Amino acid sequence: MEKIKITLRPIRNSKIELNENEIEFTPYINTQQRYLLMADFIETLFLDDDVVRNYTVAKNSLILGIIDFVSNIDVSSVSLDMIIGSGLWDRMSKEIKNYESFMAEIAEAVKYYRDSKESFAPMIEKAGALIEKISSVDLSQEGVSDLLKLVDEKINETKIITDPSKAKPRTKKSVVQ
Repeated sequence: MEKIKITLRPIRNSKIELNENEIEFTPYINTQQRYLLMADFIETLFLDDDVVRNYTVAKNSLILGIIDFVSNIDVSSVSLDMIIGSGLWDRMSKEIKNYESFMAEIAEAVKYYRDSKESFAPMIEKAGALIEKISSVDLSQEGVSDLLKLVDEKINETKIITDPSKAKPRTKKSVVQ
């Protein structure tokens, strides 16, 4: 297949007349904006255990962030309730060409973050327990010597046995564990 060179024109700004205000906005959220908005959304969503508050703040911040990035509106001059209640957000979000795909990206990122957090939780727990145990170790010469013997024993238990005469018989139960 032969490659061709193409020329693309930038997306033209959209305009909305609302309450004698001409609101101009780019009907597209660019890559850098999507990254910043998504990072802020996820950080806020998983801030602490107050799920309802975190979601509400994350969603509201996302709306204000999009409006701030793509429009000529000074978001500090108007409340989110007025933006939504006036119908402005509904009109703008319908005209932003990649809004739906961006929301799907956020949902996918949240799922990925949640899944990765859950898969690392057991390891983090074990690491915490190990650190706690290490902090309670007797650091005298005898305590360190005992610790090294214990570590050596545990390492030897996990080594591959090269002499079959030293191998412990394996039961079905020990293989499953």
